[in-house]
Amino acid sequence: MTAFNSSVPTDLNGDGTASTNQMNETNCFAGNYIILNANNTFTANAKGVEISVTGSASVLACYEDPLMNGTWSLSGNQLTLTYTDSGIVYDDVFTVVGNTLKISTQQGEVVGTTSTGEPVYLTANLELVYTK
Repeated sequence: MTAFNSSVPTDLNGDGTASTNQMNETNCFAGNYIILNANNTFTANAKGVEISVTGSASVLACYEDPLMNGTWSLSGNQLTLTYTDSGIVYDDVFTVVGNTLKISTQQGEVVGTTSTGEPVYLTANLELVYTK
């Protein structure tokens, strides 16, 4: 993954500069990948940032989900990844531009902070970018 863009800028690292690319704010997304195999199967990981409660305080924490496996198909410039998670079948459709894959989500969820630094979940349009 080379970018995790949100329509709402955040300042997760508290440096006073908000960014729309969440990868500039935390290293929690570092190492996310999708591997497309020649036999039309794929493996992907998912890492990110979430809000965790420690005692009575809410804090930012990195998470890593189990590996995802499934199949992929390509039609024109649309790459579809099909996989099952908790018994539900998903089709994630990426747009292929050169060596880049992009997927967008309207009204998704991103972690941000309040003006006092408290972590909160925010609604935002999201775009994930993967580059080979």
